[in-house]
Amino acid sequence: MRCVLPLFMLLSACAMAPETKEARAAETASLRALGVGPLVNGPLFFARYTPPEASGLVAKAPFPREGDVCVRLDPTEQRPDIRQAFQLAHKTRGYSATWLACPSHERGAIADRVRGGLPGTRAFGTVGSWTLIVQSVVT
Repeated sequence: MRCVLPLFMLLSACAMAPETKEARAAETASLRALGVGPLVNGPLFFARYTPPEASGLVAKAPFPREGDVCVRLDPTEQRPDIRQAFQLAHKTRGYSATWLACPSHERGAIADRVRGGLPGTRAFGTVGSWTLIVQSVVT
């Protein structure tokens, strides 16, 4: 399996990356069909972001602490297409998942959340100005 990602995402994201080019293409197509955009790898030209609700996300609380820019999402309160995208992205057996979203320009915060999770934690797409992250946790 070949995985082309920034070093900070390599271990966690590649651990659960689809094994073949066809599997990656199928997952990407499924996410796009649900309205989830690609991860932004190039420069980001906005320093402000809209609240999660403007992107159709329902934030439960700042994550991991009060005052942080990332938010924890409640799976039961999300639109069906967002729930399906997270379920598609979270394939780790034996772990549960925390659903997170961070402003896409907050790359350090995104990297911290991905590094802080167990194998299978990964950023997998964008909705509006927010990057979606599924963080694996021990069940």
